[in-house]
Amino acid sequence: MQQGARWKNIQELLAEAKKNPGKISYVSGSGALGITTLIAEAFFKEAGVKLNLIPAQGSGPAVTAILGGHTDAVSSQITPAFPHIQAGTLRPLVVSSDKRVPALPNVPTALDLGYKVTVPSLYGLLAPKGTPKEVVEALALAAKKASEDHKAAIEASLSKAGMVVNYTGAEGFAKFLMSQDEYWGKTIATLDLKMQ
Repeated sequence: MQQGARWKNIQELLAEAKKNPGKISYVSGSGALGITTLIAEAFFKEAGVKLNLIPAQGSGPAVTAILGGHTDAVSSQITPAFPHIQAGTLRPLVVSSDKRVPALPNVPTALDLGYKVTVPSLYGLLAPKGTPKEVVEALALAAKKASEDHKAAIEASLSKAGMVVNYTGAEGFAKFLMSQDEYWGKTIATLDLKMQ
């Protein structure tokens, strides 16, 4: 969650939202039911506040909306917001990763604040169901070798965008995806979301 210069930290935003229900708006780059919206809504629900959602079709338009003063806050992936954070035109308030982002060491995670919302950005290789085991193993081995052979370059490139590298392997990735499926299956049922 980021904003311009209105709040110094997420606690200030939450305090204002509690005092003035329905008066603060935020834009989300993943539309009405996308992941950045789900993360924000789950966080706000745990915090006991309700903000007005403005869905956008992409992170670019969402970041543009906050920079243009059309909304109070934005829920976005780090990558499109990071250049504006570095420039000082956006202030990050909280991240949803399970650990603090090294490029933003002073920005708390939701877990740091006592909220259970934790959803790191991720990239992975997927194969269709029924893909032969030997093919899956070969792909996993190639991905592991590439990540090890080019570790320094990958980490340097991703850290410039505020991202963290955490290679898990096929089994770890599968477990993570299943845990996310279970978490969001339960969480979405508790959120008051509508197509907008």
